[in-house]
Amino acid sequence: MPKHIAFLDTYAEGGPLPDPATLPAGYPLVIGGLLNIVDATQQGFDPVAGAGGVVLAVTAAHTMDGDATFDHVVTADATTAAFSVTLPASPRTGRVVEIKKVDSSANVVTVATPAAETIDGAASHSLAAQWESVKLVYNGTNWLIYSRDTDTDNQTAAQVPFTPAGGIAATDVQAALVELDGEKARVAPTVNTVAATGAAEDIAFTTAVHDLTMDANCTFSFSGAPASGEAGAITVIVRGAFTPTWPASVDWPSATQPTYAAPTVYRFLTVDGGTTILGFADGLGMG
Repeated sequence: MPKHIAFLDTYAEGGPLPDPATLPAGYPLVIGGLLNIVDATQQGFDPVAGAGGVVLAVTAAHTMDGDATFDHVVTADATTAAFSVTLPASPRTGRVVEIKKVDSSANVVTVATPAAETIDGAASHSLAAQWESVKLVYNGTNWLIYSRDTDTDNQTAAQVPFTPAGGIAATDVQAALVELDGEKARVAPTVNTVAATGAAEDIAFTTAVHDLTMDANCTFSFSGAPASGEAGAITVIVRGAFTPTWPASVDWPSATQPTYAAPTVYRFLTVDGGTTILGFADGLGMG
């Protein structure tokens, strides 16, 4: 049980701090509410001067202070623009720092090293979400992450970042869910049934199956094709003893449109936004 605890509450007014080299190993110090235990090489002591304070709020690029006067914790507000917080140069072994992103913008706070040091083997570490933080310790050569907090429990879906992938362009979870709902609608296993097409009928790629009965010679068209680079596929059943006419954008096998016989099951596929639609007759005069 240590006999002495020094409560140093004068540093905020610029008061003097003891030289850690004069303190015995195991000597506990409470500085600004932080307990620091001096180790055998006096490397466990974090001196804090009034100029820096324990916590520093920044809104632009910032390089953390050296060991004489430094900021333990940096709160980064990137509302205006993305920026970097650079770790201190040549810190003592055992130096601990924490960086926390406090704003809800999409601007990323990058934790960078001042030279060739790495952060868990990487050149930098990104904080993308509000309240996300990382705590680092210097091992004498590089920085190691020993604690991180994404803190998404208190975030809305619009605040949680999403990495665009798989054709989804959104950068947050809420927008990604909206896009996914659109994709579900595009391939929804519902049937569009038309009992009488008339002389013209549009076929939308947003519905998976169309069951169309012609009551007159009918000119068909297509709409709702997905963006170029995405696949759209539908099945169309055409009934009725009339003549279907297909748009010139349909590319049939051997460039020959199959002769219609009621009913016929067609499949249509596009991957270029509907510029070219591949057409196939899966069954002629079925049933």
